[in-house]
Amino acid sequence: MGWWVIGVSLAAFGVWYVYGLLTFRRGLINANVRSYFIRRRAGDDHAAAMDRLIATRYPESESKRAAIREMYADARQHSPSEHEDLMAVIRYMYAFETGRVLRGARGAHFVDEIGECITRYERRSGHQLQEHTSP
Repeated sequence: MGWWVIGVSLAAFGVWYVYGLLTFRRGLINANVRSYFIRRRAGDDHAAAMDRLIATRYPESESKRAAIREMYADARQHSPSEHEDLMAVIRYMYAFETGRVLRGARGAHFVDEIGECITRYERRSGHQLQEHTSP
């Protein structure tokens, strides 16, 4: 009977752990996409909204803000759009905060989740994110 209890406990811990990761990931996506679109509706341009997004996520840690801004600056050089910029920063935040880079099917699913959330907020706000080459 003792092994059964241990097995059930380990299974319950596993379910709790996976649920926590999924909840954290969805919360990270929604909170940051929402923050970005609030800044855009308030009149900020893309660069200012991205800066505020990073500052809001890490209000008390200049080193964390600097690390994410540095990663974002590197990605921005290759990114074709504001949409891609926002996706990249959220992926960096996840990797930075969890110490995990999602790859393969999990990484693709994460990218899809971020993209779907951005698209929902674009529709709700009426603000379409632009390509970097657009005026």
